[in-house]
Amino acid sequence: MKELVYTIGILCLVQGVGGIINYFFSSGNSWFIANYLTESDFLIIIINIILILIGGFVTLVNSIKNNKEH
Repeated sequence: MKELVYTIGILCLVQGVGGIINYFFSSGNSWFIANYLTESDFLIIIINIILILIGGFVTLVNSIKNNKEH
């Protein structure tokens, strides 16, 4: 279960960071999920930031729990 939570956290981080990079440096379609959820530029940035925060939090908490167990 811990590996699944860690994987979801990393996936959120990748989606958020990649979405931000794609938004600023690419004008084409991509596989980043926020680009398909809305057409609003403001919401795309907000969704990507939220994904980064969720992914970072989940990954950090999971890493801290794993370090305390060892």
